[in-house]
Amino acid sequence: MRTRGILRSMAFVAVTLLLCSAPPDATASTREPVVDGIIRDGGPFGAKDGIPDVILDGSVVQTLHVPSFEDRGIIEFNLSGLPQPILKVELVLPVFSSNGPFPFTIDVFGYTGDGALTLSDWAQGSLLTSFSHSGEQTVTLDVTSFIHSAVAAGDAFTGFNFRFAGPPNIGPFVAFRSLEFPPSAFLKINESSPVISIDISLPDSINRKSKGKVPVAILTTATFDGTTVDPSTVRFGATGTEAAPVHFTLEDVDGDGDIDMVLHFNTQDTGLVCGLTSVSLSGETVSGQVIAGSDSIKTVGCK
Repeated sequence: MRTRGILRSMAFVAVTLLLCSAPPDATASTREPVVDGIIRDGGPFGAKDGIPDVILDGSVVQTLHVPSFEDRGIIEFNLSGLPQPILKVELVLPVFSSNGPFPFTIDVFGYTGDGALTLSDWAQGSLLTSFSHSGEQTVTLDVTSFIHSAVAAGDAFTGFNFRFAGPPNIGPFVAFRSLEFPPSAFLKINESSPVISIDISLPDSINRKSKGKVPVAILTTATFDGTTVDPSTVRFGATGTEAAPVHFTLEDVDGDGDIDMVLHFNTQDTGLVCGLTSVSLSGETVSGQVIAGSDSIKTVGCK
């Protein structure tokens, strides 16, 4: 392990990343729906009045809106046993068929599911995103934040409700593939590699009232190249999620002949408060490897 002493007179936070081997890349897994299909309002099943009339299971996942009826596509996934931690989740939608005129817009709503297609799914959800469709064979949506929230809430199932945006229109529709017309939609789950523990060496104190900057040095060691850290992902402060670096430099800060990375953070952005006893730093390398660590700190300027 490299010594924590820094051979520079300036006071800064020195971060030594401890690795026994090269970090593995993130891995991915997929998850198919538990149910999918269409809920229809109108057509031969009843009046088109905004109240759903029938569930069309065993079909594609179709979304269209014509004067006589409206179809909303429904897909639900089981969230139990998802691998942790999750780095990114994408909803991948292979297209079975679509028709123009293109482009047209589809609204995507997310909701807490129950693992079954029910008429109540018709109006479920809050708007997550919208996408413009121009006949592409596959639609891919980033649903990371939504899935993180669902898992944190303890939801066993999660659902997606696809609706045609705008007034009724003869012609345009999109039908996604389903469990009965494979390959179905799926969640692509990128699992982050194990977090690398980082050793943080702090100055004796940081003045929380300072209008200056706190330098943070990430040292290059025999097992880790500090210059491979992606500065745009690094956060530093009370919890390790607060301050983004305002600038960074590459230099040999400890005089060992290796190039290190020094990042500078606005002190006022770090969330330091009187009585705080530790600070944290988090981030990723350019290959997506997660780094995190914390150390003790003494705050001054509290009177």
